[in-house]
Amino acid sequence: MALKATVCKASINISNTNRSYFDTVDLTIAQHPSETSLRLMARVLAYALHACDGLTFTKGLSTDSEPEIWHKSATGDILAWIDLGLPSPDRIKKASRQSSRVDIYTYQQKGVPQWLDECQKKLPMLDNLDCWALCPEAMKGIEAFHQKSMQLSIMIDGRDIWLSDDQTTLHIPLTKLCENGHFD
Repeated sequence: MALKATVCKASINISNTNRSYFDTVDLTIAQHPSETSLRLMARVLAYALHACDGLTFTKGLSTDSEPEIWHKSATGDILAWIDLGLPSPDRIKKASRQSSRVDIYTYQQKGVPQWLDECQKKLPMLDNLDCWALCPEAMKGIEAFHQKSMQLSIMIDGRDIWLSDDQTTLHIPLTKLCENGHFD
């Protein structure tokens, strides 16, 4: 018998001063049996960074042909493809052809330098691609926020994210690794 996803509910007050987006969203998040709390919470942060009407979680880990999160138009065009981790250059190329925007968020340090080097060598200039690093040191504290039912606040200002619940606040710096296809 296959293991089933765990369903988590989150009510998140999002204040994104970069995009002048201020709203409370109620999310139902399916946690794949092999997905860690760290990865699930990285998905929540990525969602908050791009929050807008029509933004949805996909089947994620269980489907190679979809990102973690996407935003589709009413006609089915992919407006934003949002992925986590260290996707292969081939996956990134495919995403950039299918979507107007591609954003990738790394959340652990392991393998990032090699991945960046590989992407720089194998990817053409993709002007619709941005890559970000959620500070790995700060992300170590994020698992404490993971519950089956969460009441969270996420404030985004510049390249700083503050995640809080009724007891704790965590600061998570965001670093740009690639902008409009230019890897540093």
